[in-house]
Amino acid sequence: MEKVIMILSVMLTAFAQTLWKIGGTSANIEGDGILPLLFAYIKSPLVILGFGLAGVASVMWTYALSKLDFSYVSFVSSLSYVFAILISIFVFKEVISPMKWAGFGVILVGVIFVMRG
Repeated sequence: MEKVIMILSVMLTAFAQTLWKIGGTSANIEGDGILPLLFAYIKSPLVILGFGLAGVASVMWTYALSKLDFSYVSFVSSLSYVFAILISIFVFKEVISPMKWAGFGVILVGVIFVMRG
C-alpha cells in the first residue's frame, strides 16, 4: 500500500505542476513586481488547485517516507521526470528531443531496477 501511495504522490505532484503552468501562463498580471504576480496567482483557480494537490501529495509523500527506506522513496521520486515528459507531450504538445527520450528510458529502467530490488 505504501508503494501505491508513494507513486500516487509523485503523480499528484506532476499534475499540480501542470496546473501551475497552465494557471501561471493564463494569469492576468497587472503591473510589474512580485505583488501583482502574487495577486494574479492567488486569483487563479488552477494555481490554487495546484497548491491543494501539492499539499495532498506532500502528506502522502511524508507517509511513504515514514514507512519505506529513504533511499528507495527518494529514488522513485525520479518518476516525476517520466510524468513530466508524458504531460509535456500530451498536454502541452511539446516535441521531445532524442536526448530527452534517452534520459526518459534510463530513468524508467533505473526506477524499475530499484522497485524490484
